[in-house]
Amino acid sequence: MSAGCIFLALVVGYLLGSFSTAYWVSRWVAGIDIRDRGDGNAGTVNTFKVVGPLPGVLVAVVDLSKGVLALWLTRAAGCGVWAGYLAGFAAIAGHVFPFYLRFRGGQGAATATGLLLYSLAVLILRGWFPWQDLLFLAWIVIVFALVSRKGEILGVLVLPTFTVLLLLHAPREPEVVATAVLLLFLLSVVLRNLLLRGVLTLRPEVRETIKWWRFGLRPAALAFPAVQQWLGQRAGVGLVSGVTLAALAGDVWRLSRKGWDQETLGRLAAIFKEKELGRFSSISMFLLSCAVVLIVFPLPIAWLALGYLIFGDMFAKFFGLQYGRTAFFRKTLEGTLAGFAGNTIVAYLVAPAVGLPFGAALAGALAASLAEALPLGVDDNLSMAIVAAATMQGLVSL
Repeated sequence: MSAGCIFLALVVGYLLGSFSTAYWVSRWVAGIDIRDRGDGNAGTVNTFKVVGPLPGVLVAVVDLSKGVLALWLTRAAGCGVWAGYLAGFAAIAGHVFPFYLRFRGGQGAATATGLLLYSLAVLILRGWFPWQDLLFLAWIVIVFALVSRKGEILGVLVLPTFTVLLLLHAPREPEVVATAVLLLFLLSVVLRNLLLRGVLTLRPEVRETIKWWRFGLRPAALAFPAVQQWLGQRAGVGLVSGVTLAALAGDVWRLSRKGWDQETLGRLAAIFKEKELGRFSSISMFLLSCAVVLIVFPLPIAWLALGYLIFGDMFAKFFGLQYGRTAFFRKTLEGTLAGFAGNTIVAYLVAPAVGLPFGAALAGALAASLAEALPLGVDDNLSMAIVAAATMQGLVSL
């Protein structure tokens, strides 16, 4: 990429992007500065809400086109693919930081989305993005759109999944790399909206029920199969057995001392749940499940079963508490559906890597979801992974 093409891409892209459609349309139509109204964003959604549908549509069409137009103009000038995408990225920067508005523009999401749609079309036409991946992404979009009805939540799940699929299945061509960068940029916008703009308001049930340190620590259990994969079965089983026995011993000590169980739960409310009074904790059941699966079943099956236990249960719990509307036994249909979708993500991404047939992995995902949802009288932290692993082992053995 020559210096002339770099200069051309940066100038053309930035100037095109810096045309703040929302700002000018709101000025012409309503005589207002859109940045001082609504959520303060000079973008499509805020224009639609504050100024009206038709101005919002106009802003959307122009903003979606700016990055693609910058790419096409740069390519038409004889520059290569990288220069074209550099122009597209410069258009996003221009949209966010227009010089004549004191560098206070929109978020760049619409311009990035337009460039992303163009790139996706290129990938599909060239056969770089398999139709199976498209169907899988469509499934994830449909499920979480129905469950959450929140675009930001949808983005947090779909954008990283899309990125991982690209890195796994697509060649390292400029269009593919640029698409991954666009996906990560859009993910940063979504996360910013969630964290800084308070887009997501947690229900009281979520704040009161979920112990966030325990919730966030669950993926650390992937260290158990990882150690077994890299250091051998003795090391992996030894690690999970030692941690599990320590947790169980702590529970036995707590439960064996009269009056001490209640006192412990009172002092350590941030660790234990109220429902764990007089019983083994969910932490111990979770670790015991990990130990059983790693000791009894082959490592490929253990990877998937523990993935379901970690991520499927996390999805089911959060989405069930936050968005649950329809009762399903003692859980909610929305939580169960989200948990199954989380399990299918694990199955789709992990099964090929560990050499397990996808059909068996999918059956295990369904079995794990049912074990989590149905009132079996057993802590689902104990049953999910074991039921899933037994299901997969049975199908593989047939």
